[in-house]
Amino acid sequence: MVAVQISAVWRGAPFAALLLLAGLQTISVELYEAADIDGASAWQKFARVTIPSLKSTIGITLMFTTLNAFKSFDLIYGMTKGGPMESTETMMIYAQMHLFTFLRFGYGSASVLVIVLFCLIFAVVYIRGLKLEFSGGATQ
Repeated sequence: MVAVQISAVWRGAPFAALLLLAGLQTISVELYEAADIDGASAWQKFARVTIPSLKSTIGITLMFTTLNAFKSFDLIYGMTKGGPMESTETMMIYAQMHLFTFLRFGYGSASVLVIVLFCLIFAVVYIRGLKLEFSGGATQ
């Protein structure tokens, strides 16, 4: 399981880093200049300018990486096929086994539907909990 986790981090870290880098580039230089004028230390600038400015970017990055972890199938199936003795079996591996190995199509389809509903509920709760604000698009 440790090898699978290391591989998952290796695969997902560049995407998360790219999202955070894009978020860092959207922070206005004037905010840092104003913090310098106010005499803020580097830690204070990080805690009071950078982190609040990256709130929505961090939230979206966490949501994408968490949802990606729920649907992780290819990495685990390619490395271990859920074994040995189901030690690396995830919800998607479980659903695949019931769909294609045991030919229990109804049970496997219901398992996948539960995973999709769980991911949808998680995403909605996560977005509302962080109160993310999205720029662009239509206003309400």
